[in-house]
Formats: sequence, structure tokens, C-alpha cells
Amino acid sequence: LVHDFELRSIKKPIELPNIFYDLDKWDLRPESKVSLDKLVKTLVDNPNIVIKIMSHTDSRADHRHNDQLSQNRAQSVVDYLIDEGIEMQRLEAKGYGKHRLLITDAKITKMKTEDEKEASHQKNRRTEFEVLRTDYIPINKRSAAEGNEEGKEEAPKETTPKDEVKPDNPDDQ
Repeated sequence: LVHDFELRSIKKPIELPNIFYDLDKWDLRPESKVSLDKLVKTLVDNPNIVIKIMSHTDSRADHRHNDQLSQNRAQSVVDYLIDEGIEMQRLEAKGYGKHRLLITDAKITKMKTEDEKEASHQKNRRTEFEVLRTDYIPINKRSAAEGNEEGKEEAPKETTPKDEVKPDNPDDQ
């Protein structure tokens, strides 16, 4: 008995744990690569998915600064994935700055200790991914599939008739 069914895409973002950046920087810290290598494996094991990397900041700088910082951080993750062999057509980077806080400033302000407040800011600083599509055709499979299409005409090859000799120097013609 075979049950064929299609899995629906998960519309909820999946947080990438332990993606760390230095304060006000977007360079990935070495310890972040453990988590990203797991994402690389997921993408290799699922070659048909296209994802969006989403980066978020806490609320402690202005919108313009946080929007740019989060975009740069998301792009750093995408660049790492590309360096690890993931096709760039499968990746999108989006920075959300402080527009999608998990814990609002109003709640953070009411917290009693500075440690609680800092932990909440850290929770807001996160990197996530979301599956956008599951129909991507890898480039290496695309060219193989295109080459095997029936009825497809092959481009004419450049040939030189046997009795025609091309001069070594085109100016000699």
C-alpha cells in the first residue's frame, strides 16, 4: 500500500540557534558555523527547497541603522551558504531590523533585573529561515533534463569544410 501525498510548506520561520555576531557587526563568529553547517546539510539533503534567511535586531538603535545591520547579517549567512556550495538562486536575504520583536520594549522595561532585560534583547536578536518554495530544479539537473528533451534541436556546430583552410593570421585573407 502506497500513500502519496505532498507535504505543505511550513509558513512559520525556523530559528537558527547560536548564530552570533559581535556588537554592531555582521561578520559571522566562528561558533555560528556549527549551526549553519546543519542548515547546509538540510539544503543539500533537500535540493528542491528555496529559503529566505531573515535577520532581526533588538530595539536599541534607530530603524535605519537596524534595518541595514540586519540586512548585512542576513547576507552574511547567505554568503556563507554560497561558499559552502549552495546555489545562490535558492537563497534570499532579508533584514527586518527591529520591526518584528519577540519581546516588546514595554515588557522589557518592566523587567526587574538588567540580566532579564539583556536576555530579552538577545532573544530579539535572531536569525531565522523560512521555506519559500519546494519546486527548485538544481542547475546540474536542469541542464541534464534540457539536454534529454525529445524534439529539441541541437545548435549547429561550427565546422570548417575539409578543403577550406583558415589562415593563421586573419589579416592575410
